[in-house]
Amino acid sequence: MGRKSKETNKPEVKTAAMVKLELITYMFTSGQIPFDTYWRVKQKLEPEAKREYEEIKRWTIEEAKLVTEEEWDQLRQNYRDEYGDSFVHYMNAVRHKAIFVTNNTKILADKKKLQKRFGGKIISGEQLKKKSSEAAKSAIDQLLNELLGRPRPA
Repeated sequence: MGRKSKETNKPEVKTAAMVKLELITYMFTSGQIPFDTYWRVKQKLEPEAKREYEEIKRWTIEEAKLVTEEEWDQLRQNYRDEYGDSFVHYMNAVRHKAIFVTNNTKILADKKKLQKRFGGKIISGEQLKKKSSEAAKSAIDQLLNELLGRPRPA
């Protein structure tokens, strides 16, 4: 008899090539990595990042019909920050029915409006950290309850 694999409800974390490209660009411009490292990694990521961008744009405008071409450009410009193209990343999260985690102040300020229009959930990095620590505490409490046969003492 084989072992039964235990299913977990852990969310899958996806990091698009676009995000990686923006991250290494930020790291280079802030002096954290040398030019040769930046250039080498950029050359590897750029083709995939361009392909991802075109897929997301096509899906948003043509398939899901969430925005027009003009709105796409306007929303990209409006929600761009020092780390990257947050609107494109949000549309990618909507496309994959994923939660969009961001610290972009413009996105967070318009969170309710964006969620209502596009349907994708948005949370801040701080909210994610809080939820993660709550989930960890709950898992520890459950384990202690199983081991001790009673809830954790206060």
